[in-house]
Amino acid sequence: MIAGPASLVLPSGLAIGISNKHILRAAGQDLPSWGLPPGHTVLNLEGYLLQDAFHKPQIFIFPAQRYAELLRGAFESMHRLRNVMDDQGNPFNAEPMPAIPFLNTAQNFASNFPAI
Repeated sequence: MIAGPASLVLPSGLAIGISNKHILRAAGQDLPSWGLPPGHTVLNLEGYLLQDAFHKPQIFIFPAQRYAELLRGAFESMHRLRNVMDDQGNPFNAEPMPAIPFLNTAQNFASNFPAI
């Protein structure tokens, strides 16, 4: 499946298909910071394996550079992520995990970290 600049493989049994939609950049004085991402692509997983979930099964594809220019928290998180990726031989501290703040949520868990 190809959606703009992205290409991915849908594992068998995860969902029966994917639909995509391009979302234009939101604008407005009353929107919170997580409501002002740049234009992006949303992939909806149709017939997803887990039904009746609180959130829809979706994958969001954001242009990183434009997001970093719009939101300081996104810039800082991308910087932390680059540091983790560039320093693969050293132990990784999961606090705080690199994350892009596009929803009014927080990290709930981290997984698969090597023992320090």
